[in-house]
Amino acid sequence: MTKRMSITSTQVAAICRGAAREGFIAELVIDGVTVRLLPEHLARPDQKPVKSKPTPEELLEDFLASQKKRGYF
Repeated sequence: MTKRMSITSTQVAAICRGAAREGFIAELVIDGVTVRLLPEHLARPDQKPVKSKPTPEELLEDFLASQKKRGYF
């Protein structure tokens, strides 16, 4: 038995296409159920996981590298 959802399949498809176009992963919460839709290249187990947030050390390393590239060091 299926239950009618509060969002249509057309709306879900439009959200997914828009998220993919902008480089985001679509996450929908519908009637208390969370659905996360990942692109295939991120969902495959042979791929290295993508970090969602860099560590402070990585941010500092990137900043220092950019400053060095600009000749400040």
